[in-house]
Amino acid sequence: RAYNIVRQLDLLEREKNMQVNKIHRSEQMVRQADEEAWHQEHTVLSLEKDLSAANDSIVALKKRIQNLDQLCEKYNNDSTEGKANLEKAYTDINVRDIEIQEMKKEISQWDSKYNDQVQVSNKLRTERGKAVRELIESQTENRKRKNKNNILIS
Repeated sequence: RAYNIVRQLDLLEREKNMQVNKIHRSEQMVRQADEEAWHQEHTVLSLEKDLSAANDSIVALKKRIQNLDQLCEKYNNDSTEGKANLEKAYTDINVRDIEIQEMKKEISQWDSKYNDQVQVSNKLRTERGKAVRELIESQTENRKRKNKNNILIS
C-alpha cells in the first residue's frame, strides 16, 4: 500500500509538474500576447496619428489646389483680356498706318503743289526781272529821245 501511495504521489507530482509547466507556458503565452497586444495598440495609435496627419495634409493640399485653380482662372481671364487688348492695339496700329500712308500721300501732293508754286514764282521773278529791265531800257530810251527832242527844239 505504501508503494501505491508513493506511486500515486509520484503521479500527482508529475501531474503537478505538468500543470505547473502548462501554467508557465500559459503565463509566457499571456505575456507574449500582452506584448503583442501592446505593440499592436502602439501601431494602431501610430497609424491613427499618421492617418490624421495625412488627412490634414489632404485638406491643406485641397485648399492649395483650390487657390491654384483660382489663380489659373484669374491668369486665364487676364490672358484673354491681354489678347483682346493686343488685338485692339494691332487694329489701332493698322488704322494709324493707313492714316500715315494717307498723310504721306497728302504731303506728297502738297510737296508737288509747293514745287509747282516755286516754279511759277521763279518764272514770275524772271519775267518781272525782264519787264523791269525792259522798263528801264525804255525809260532810258525815252530820256534819250526827250533829250534829243529838247536839243532839237532848242
